Amino acid sequence: MGFRVMWVLLSAAVMAGPALAQTSGQGASAFTLAGRVVLDTVHFPLLPYRTHGLIDLNLRVAPGAAGLPDGVGLDIGLYHYRDNAIPYTGTAAFAALTFDLGPGRLSVGAPRIAADGLRRAPLPGGMAAGLHTVHMTVGGLPMATLIQSGDGAPFWGLRYDTASGPFDWSVSATRSSGPSASPNLAVGLSGALGPVQVYASGEAFRDGVGWGSTLVLGGQLPLGPEGQTGSMTLGAEYARIGSGGFAFQSIIGYGTFTLSERLSVTASLLRIAGPVFASDTLAGVAVDYDLWNGVTLNAGAVRTASSPFTLYTVGLSRAF
Repeated sequence: MGFRVMWVLLSAAVMAGPALAQTSGQGASAFTLAGRVVLDTVHFPLLPYRTHGLIDLNLRVAPGAAGLPDGVGLDIGLYHYRDNAIPYTGTAAFAALTFDLGPGRLSVGAPRIAADGLRRAPLPGGMAAGLHTVHMTVGGLPMATLIQSGDGAPFWGLRYDTASGPFDWSVSATRSSGPSASPNLAVGLSGALGPVQVYASGEAFRDGVGWGSTLVLGGQLPLGPEGQTGSMTLGAEYARIGSGGFAFQSIIGYGTFTLSERLSVTASLLRIAGPVFASDTLAGVAVDYDLWNGVTLNAGAVRTASSPFTLYTVGLSRAF
C-alpha cells in the first residue's frame, strides 16, 4: 500500500468520521469507527528523511444493522504500517461476528485480541508512526498483531467482552493460520480507580523460539475537564515483552498540557531496558494543533541518550 493510497484513506477518514456516527431509527449507533490514521516524516541529521504511515482502524456494525440478523453484529479492523527507509510494510486484517452472550459480547472469527487497543501513552515527540518500531520493541503492539502483520495470516478464535464494577474486561483465545501456527491467549482491562483512568493487558504466546509473554500497565490522571484550556493530563506506563530468553522493558512518564481548544503540548520521557545494544533513554516534546474536522498537525523533537543529535518530526493524524 503506497503513500498516495494512505493519503486517500486519510482524506476519506476525515469525511467518513461524521457520517459513520449517524444513528439508526432506534437511536442507537449503527456504525462506530474507532482508531487513527497517521502520516509523518522524520529527519535525523546526516541521514535521509524517512516517511512513515500508520493505519489502525476498527468499524463496529451494531446488531441488526446493515442487513445483519437481529442479535448479530460485525467488527471489521485494519492495521497497516509502512516505513519507506527500512523498507518495511506490515498489514493485519480483522473480521468477527459478534453475539450477545450473558452479560457480555462474544466475537467469533478473526477478532482483535483482548490486549489490543488499550495503551494510551504517547511516544516521545508524538511520533505515532515514526517511532513505531520502538512501540513494537517494548510490547506496546500486541504480539499477535506483530506476527500477523509479518506473515499476513489471520489469527482465528474467540473473544469475550464484559463489564464488572468500574472495569471493562476482555479475554481472547486465538491461533495463527500462518506458518507460525502461533497460539495466543490474551486478557485486557480498563476502567477508573477514583479520578485515575487505568488499563492493563497481557499475552501468552508461542513463537519460533518457544513461549513468550507481553505485559502493559498504565494510568492517566486528568487535572481539569479534558480538552479545556488550562487542563492537564499526567500519565505513566510500564511495558514488557519477553521471548526466547530475551526481554525488553520500558517505562514512560508524560504530561499533556492544553493551551487552547486547538493546541496542546506533550512532554515525555521513555526508558527502554533490554540487551545492551537496545537500551536507551528518549526525551521528547510534541505539539498538536487541530487544523480542521479532527485532522491534527503534529510536530515534535526527540533526544536520545545514545546520540548527540536531535530527531525532528512533522506529520498529520486523524483520531476517531
